[in-house]
Amino acid sequence: MNAITDFINNELYPVLFYHVDKAFPELQFTKSKNGHGKDWNSPLTLKGTEPTSGRREDKTVVTAKKPHLIHEQGGETYSLVSYQLLRTGHYPGAQGKELVEAVRYLASLCGLELPDCETEEYKAYKERQEKLENTMERMKQALRSPEGAETLRYLTEERKYTLEEIDAMELGYCSPGIAKTLEDAPYGAGDTYKLAIGYRSRGRLLGYKLRALEDIKPKYKNSVGLPKSSSFFGLSGLKLTGNKEKDRDLIIVEGELDALHAQALGVENIASSTGVDGINTEALLEAKKQGVKRITVVVDWEKTEADRKKKTPIVERAIHTIHKAGLESLVIELPGTDGEKTDVDSYLLSNSKDELLALIDEAESGALYIWNNRIRGKAIELSGGEGERITDKVLQDYKRETLELLKDTEVVSPTERDRILSYFSRSVGEDIGKEALQEEADRQAERANQERQKKQGAELIKQASQLAETDINGALQLVLDRGRDVLNISRETEYASLLALPDREGIRRKLSARPKGISTDYIFSKGRIKERLTLPTGAVTLLCAPPAHGKSTLLRNLALQTASNGDEGTVLYFTMEEDYESTIIELVNTYVGEELTTPYKEFNNLTTLAEYYRTDDTRYIKKSVLATFKEKEAQFMESLIQSGKLRIYDGDYYSDELLEAIRYICGKVQVKAVFIDYVQLLYKRGNKLARNEELKEIAKSLRQLAKEKKLPIVLAGQLNRQAKSPTEMHSQNIADSADLEREANKVILLWNSEYKPLNDSGYNETEIAQDKRPILGTPGAIYARLSKNRGGAPNLDVLLKFVGNTGVIETNSEDFTDEDEPTSEAEQRELF
Repeated sequence: MNAITDFINNELYPVLFYHVDKAFPELQFTKSKNGHGKDWNSPLTLKGTEPTSGRREDKTVVTAKKPHLIHEQGGETYSLVSYQLLRTGHYPGAQGKELVEAVRYLASLCGLELPDCETEEYKAYKERQEKLENTMERMKQALRSPEGAETLRYLTEERKYTLEEIDAMELGYCSPGIAKTLEDAPYGAGDTYKLAIGYRSRGRLLGYKLRALEDIKPKYKNSVGLPKSSSFFGLSGLKLTGNKEKDRDLIIVEGELDALHAQALGVENIASSTGVDGINTEALLEAKKQGVKRITVVVDWEKTEADRKKKTPIVERAIHTIHKAGLESLVIELPGTDGEKTDVDSYLLSNSKDELLALIDEAESGALYIWNNRIRGKAIELSGGEGERITDKVLQDYKRETLELLKDTEVVSPTERDRILSYFSRSVGEDIGKEALQEEADRQAERANQERQKKQGAELIKQASQLAETDINGALQLVLDRGRDVLNISRETEYASLLALPDREGIRRKLSARPKGISTDYIFSKGRIKERLTLPTGAVTLLCAPPAHGKSTLLRNLALQTASNGDEGTVLYFTMEEDYESTIIELVNTYVGEELTTPYKEFNNLTTLAEYYRTDDTRYIKKSVLATFKEKEAQFMESLIQSGKLRIYDGDYYSDELLEAIRYICGKVQVKAVFIDYVQLLYKRGNKLARNEELKEIAKSLRQLAKEKKLPIVLAGQLNRQAKSPTEMHSQNIADSADLEREANKVILLWNSEYKPLNDSGYNETEIAQDKRPILGTPGAIYARLSKNRGGAPNLDVLLKFVGNTGVIETNSEDFTDEDEPTSEAEQRELF
């Protein structure tokens, strides 16, 4: 083929470059805007589709530097001739007639004339093809002769084919006389084996198959030299119909006549594997090169139960072979009469091709076929065969075999995995919940994936090392092409959850198990809207104020309310600012809530309590409250601290240590809320980020932890000096990072009335309702505003009474009646 090779390289490619848009119009090529318009760019992939992400005008290119190549960015590269072969349904490296036809088409577009290709090699190819075509023509004519009457009767009366279908199927009769003239006739041709079937692949006749009319084994024999397993019978390239979902699907049936009959009736993209055990890697890879992505196997129905049981593992092996070739699998058995099933050929005798295709559209995945036939079917049979409920005696084997199948992530897609888990859960009732089984399946699949990754990674490294000895660039490209797939194997279990489809009962269980938000005694309002402050579950709440304005005090009040509300669980209180002893004293003081001593110089409640715990001396405590103090102090120690309802920690934690500590505690006891004082004192170990980026990462991690453990996490935080007055406090004023606000569900801003606005303040007291307006410079109140309230009404506020000596921020819930429950969204919009 030297003449045609020289023509392609020296004459065709230099001219064809200027006609790329005409040669491949489906790719919508245009001249590039860069490089003086020398290159061709297409926004489409080589399959003629738009990229799934990252649209670009040069997704596919033909460049002046390499004018003979068509290249998809991030995809395949072909020579222009190979691409023409591919788009017409042939193998890109095809030779002989296919190559000549491809070159002739491209040459005609360029106004070029094909050279004389009559080389010895090409002459031999043409001679063989003509001989094969002539032989098949003789066999087709012989079928209509008196000698072929028996074979024709078999086709028309037993197989029920029409004469038009027989012609379309290219069926013939191998007479004893014809058999004697054939060099490639198999043993028994013209005697036992009389029905002739042309074996075409990609449109070229490769030989013929001969079939016996009697029910003997083997039923078929191939002509000498016919490839037995290199391609599927009848696959002449995918016929693209414009249906993107189905154009890459190939239907595989067991019998050659089944495939030919379906093709004669207009079924596209259907071929035969000569039995399920004929589905082999070589044929699959050839189909894959022609664009196939998914294989639907139509399984013939066996007459006896014993034969059907023998066939199940054969189908299962075929499914695994399909997936190992990088293709998806679907399986279907066609319904027949009297509750039995049938093959394609028999089905089409009484049903249309559209009815066949509609059934094939409902084929189940290979994974579901394996589970239903080998695992679930056996369990139902052992359970008595009635209904679908699995009995206790077979439950453990049923569960074990199901988990074993789910480990095989190469065959079981995330969607099918979730479906099998749902079906399993339904079949065993409440004995084993879907979530519990899923966790176990995740663990086993993760271990299996790690082993698969290790094995495939070692193979890839070995192949790349061998290739690097002669082609370092090829070795690097191999690692790039396959490395990411190998790298992602270990994450398949994690990614699988992204495609899981919850069932209704599963959703109900999750919602019923989700802890409700923690209700507090503080009521925020605006106009007629009143809303109780609730610490949301699975989210972060921020309490922010300028230094000494009460953020830690409110945090302690909320922690005590939460620990004492009667609900099950413990409250975790992490203090970064104070030590354990100081925090205990402050919490006792607020819990007791009494003026223990008249504040005077160095004497106040906190110093009195410190002296009491140091010396057990009660002389500084007023006699009028001493009994109450002792009762409440003992109650605090016994009902909150010693019972574990309130746990206080003052460790100097890095943020990652704090997160792991909370996770550890959550694994040991039931936690209902976490309080942290305060966020700007948290740091990441080994951090190299700017402080605002560091705090952003810390806040993100805390939010993720809240979601993971379904907890309310409440953080105290400082506002910066831009918060100069009650009306100038904003979420963006959070010290060091406004990103903290983005990670929070609620943000509460505080101003202690003891402090006046800063000198250069723009305080506008009229922005605050009269009944909530603090008298600045006078202690005794805290103004609080909900600056962020996800899921609630915006800009609610409250003026709370604050007793500095006791640390009590008094509740106002006694003003909250049933009529004051939060209004609907519609009412809120009307009010605002």
